Amino acid sequence: MKRGKKFRSALCPLVAVLFGGCVDPQVKNEVEYNPAEFTNEVAALRQHLPFEMVVMDRWVKEPWHLGHTTSQWNVDIAEYTLPPETVENWTELLTMRVDWRTSKVYFYEAGATFAVVPDPSVIMDATKTSAQMRCANPLTYRKLDEDRTGSYPSVMFYIACDKYPGINPASPTEEADVYRIFQGRYGLHRVIRARRSAGLDDATLDEWTRYMKRFYLCDNTVPNQGCGKKRP
Repeated sequence: MKRGKKFRSALCPLVAVLFGGCVDPQVKNEVEYNPAEFTNEVAALRQHLPFEMVVMDRWVKEPWHLGHTTSQWNVDIAEYTLPPETVENWTELLTMRVDWRTSKVYFYEAGATFAVVPDPSVIMDATKTSAQMRCANPLTYRKLDEDRTGSYPSVMFYIACDKYPGINPASPTEEADVYRIFQGRYGLHRVIRARRSAGLDDATLDEWTRYMKRFYLCDNTVPNQGCGKKRP
């Protein structure tokens, strides 16, 4: 499945159900969702984004090329490919996504925002459930790591499916993903490395696990949590 301009993820429906962002909001109920209020809050957020971010040591030496970025409502996404591939035609894709929390929960057609950043294990379980529902064959799933020793809890897990629904119903697609999810103070941060494959062999999965552990969440406004200074 293609990714890029409209959050091209095999698991995009999960994102929509939990936290919104895959499609433009539409009014469900005026009591639940005030379009002007949500729009104004997002505009204010865009003027003063939190300083926290996911980074990687020595990122400048990585082979990834920034293929696409998008900011839709309270969600920011950056997608990286390996040249000469593009976000429209890739075999490997690295996605970095953050869902910023809002002052209260806003419900809309795609789902909802959140006022309290959820625990990453909750997102892991929901991602697995959504993938199981979408995969026509048995899903491959493995929890790879969990870190609660620092200020920003994180989990890492692996999901693979050889038969996700494709754009063309007659042509299902395969995808293997390793997720690293961080619970920040201001947002939920996701790093997803994907390959168009029915699965990863053990050696590749070990390599990807070590690779994803190089990412960490930092904030230059917090003592001892500065970007490039000390890992969380």
